[in-house]
Amino acid sequence: MLLTICAMVCTLIYFTYRFLDIQLSRYGLSAIPQPPVASLIHGHGKMVTRAKRRNKYLDQMRDWTNKYGATIVLHFTGRHFFFTADPLVLRDIATDLKCYRKARGVHNRQFQGQKIVGYNSILSGNGTGWAVKRRSMSHYFAKANMRDIFDAAKPHMEGPILNKWKALVQDGPIAVDLIELLSTTFESYVFCLGFDKLEHTPEEIGFKINEILDAFMPLKTDQEKRLILRYFFNEHKTRVIKTIQSLRSDIKQAVIQRFEELSAPDTEIKSSDMLGHLMEANKTNGERKCEPHEQVEGCIDDAMTVLMVMDNMTKQLAALFLFLSDCPEIQEKMFSELREIPVEKMSDLNNLVYTEKCLLEALRKGPALRRGIRKYMPGLSESGKLGNYRIPESAGSISIWFSEYVMHHNPIWWPEPEVFDPERWQPDFVPEPYSYIPFYVGARSCLAKHMAMMLMKLTLSGIAKNFDIIPAWDGKRKPIISQIPPVLRMNNNLTMEVSAHTPPEMTVTQVS
Repeated sequence: MLLTICAMVCTLIYFTYRFLDIQLSRYGLSAIPQPPVASLIHGHGKMVTRAKRRNKYLDQMRDWTNKYGATIVLHFTGRHFFFTADPLVLRDIATDLKCYRKARGVHNRQFQGQKIVGYNSILSGNGTGWAVKRRSMSHYFAKANMRDIFDAAKPHMEGPILNKWKALVQDGPIAVDLIELLSTTFESYVFCLGFDKLEHTPEEIGFKINEILDAFMPLKTDQEKRLILRYFFNEHKTRVIKTIQSLRSDIKQAVIQRFEELSAPDTEIKSSDMLGHLMEANKTNGERKCEPHEQVEGCIDDAMTVLMVMDNMTKQLAALFLFLSDCPEIQEKMFSELREIPVEKMSDLNNLVYTEKCLLEALRKGPALRRGIRKYMPGLSESGKLGNYRIPESAGSISIWFSEYVMHHNPIWWPEPEVFDPERWQPDFVPEPYSYIPFYVGARSCLAKHMAMMLMKLTLSGIAKNFDIIPAWDGKRKPIISQIPPVLRMNNNLTMEVSAHTPPEMTVTQVS
């Protein structure tokens, strides 16, 4: 009996292996390298799970692509997908939008049937309508328009935003979760960019965006199973859905009010009015004029995208402060520059040379966007190749994963990639093509990249001139950045001690 069972198990394993092998050969994919399979049934699944538990998921992908090939095939219980760190493939993904399409199953599109940003937003869309919308908004996010956005954001930073920070420290130093404080800061900026009709406060928006992210982005592997119970079968699912509905409803009212304002005669959209420009961009889907309800729905999707992007800026600055906690001398040098150089106009930000180096290095070591996925359609490709490998049309659509983190931590292009070193960004340094993609590149590069850099510099300038920030772990474990979610998230609060900054000359005067 025991021998019979063993024989059956061996037979099952053999035929599973043969099935995978036949499938790859059938679709002409057997030439693509793959790491050794630890389990003929689970494929690479258990190896990936173990890497996630050790928070080494993306490091594992980097090591595999360095050892076995820039593009590899991975098996998960009868399914296969591809992971690439090949600059040639990344170039094709960036330029050939017909063959490499946005995947629809990405988490931030919807939650349990409730739309978040949807599938046709300026971030998630495909096709003609998306291209028309992106082209329309490219004028708003262009470098030439950053001065007007800066002029709108600077008074907001020096007024409401800094006042909230100062109120926290008026009674002395205080330990705060810097992520939460930065979230309030960046979500505040939308109120000076045309979203001033929102009823939610910046604090509420920041909290709700993170509550939504918590619903589908586990920080640890063992959370994945609990999420099924937590968000699919009890009140937590209902609460998250209500949170999404609340934000979308608030945005809808703001959009309708702006429609009424802009419908008045002789009303022009200000160059800094993001919401107004989003409304203009949603007037057509590329083939016909949109109905009013379609235009409103498109604006809501795009506005939710904007709130998510602001959260990315929050996490990016939080990562910078996390890295600086290990390099106090670098933080001191950056803060000294920020305090010495006045920022009165947009061009003054160009003088923050060392600060920009620190931001570029933070974007390299801890990019806010960690990994992405595309659907490759070999039947639409002129070359029929995935990098150096020919893919027959019979393979159908293929899921291809890539990672900004993996590209930024590859020792082939980045010596000592784990070291936070702003000095690597010398004026004559040019990264290898497609080895540095914090905002991605090509037709799907981040439209708001210039605005993101400008707002992060402006925020750092305001913080450094008014506050001192030091780590305050208080015996707790230092936060680490998780390698599991597709966007940057930490496993603990980023607890920092914030206190009012006293300039040295003021201290001397007081003493004398």
